[in-house]
Amino acid sequence: MGEQFWWIYDAAAAAIVLICIFVMSKKGAIKGMMSLVCAGVALMIAFTASSAIANNLYESSIRAGNIKTISKDLEPGTVTKKLVEYLDGMDYNLKASGKKIDEMFASDKDFDQELYKYVNNINAKKVAEESEFLEKAHEGYAQIISSIIGRELSPYAAKESKQLVMNNPSYFKEIGSLNTEEGSQREAAALIADNYLAPTYHRLIRYISFMALFIFAGLLSFLIVKAFTGKEERVGAVSHIIGGLSGIGFAVVVLVVIAVMIRLYILLGSNEMMIFNKDTLEKTYVFKHIYNIVADM
Repeated sequence: MGEQFWWIYDAAAAAIVLICIFVMSKKGAIKGMMSLVCAGVALMIAFTASSAIANNLYESSIRAGNIKTISKDLEPGTVTKKLVEYLDGMDYNLKASGKKIDEMFASDKDFDQELYKYVNNINAKKVAEESEFLEKAHEGYAQIISSIIGRELSPYAAKESKQLVMNNPSYFKEIGSLNTEEGSQREAAALIADNYLAPTYHRLIRYISFMALFIFAGLLSFLIVKAFTGKEERVGAVSHIIGGLSGIGFAVVVLVVIAVMIRLYILLGSNEMMIFNKDTLEKTYVFKHIYNIVADM
């Protein structure tokens, strides 16, 4: 969606670089270099501090609420019921037993292996190759966890949880096991929140705190630069050149901050907004490299 407008990103990046070079060359070497140093320091502060802030804020203010919200709707047997429905809906003509699923959850044996053996035994025939079945089973785990999260929490968090489950489905058995025990719903909800919800919230909070920190540090840096370079300096040819070169570095800082903003828009828009989506960014020649740096934050 909006992929034909990919060129806007590269055109905007080029314009920002040219503007920064022009402005900094006008400022001269001293102001240009000080502006670059201050912007770089602000960027480093925002990068390093935002992660700790996001982690502390999530743990202190959001985690407990998420666990409470999930556990409220996580009735005993919910995971088992949803897994039975998923298995029965597969193209293998299965009729799964909730009691048997509960036994596998309670067993010390590998859940994936036991599940594969079980579905092969239902109709006394091999349903698929093990790797093929387990891939589909993990998709089922992801759908189940996503549906539990999506009942009361944001669709974005539910969507992101699918990929988190696919990347690491190992907690599914423990969640299912706890969900079969009366009074253990909070523990099951905590596992879901900590492993399949926390990374999404942490990422969002980090991007927001990054922007806030950069703006604060940037304004402080601006005041420092203004205080130390209040007088007009004589700007010669060499000073213009040095100032222009510092403008390139300053432009990189600006582009990184813009990339963080765009990343936040993409996340909040569930990658479905016009122009603000991964497919459009992947078509760019230059801006995608900057975006990929901040996407891994």
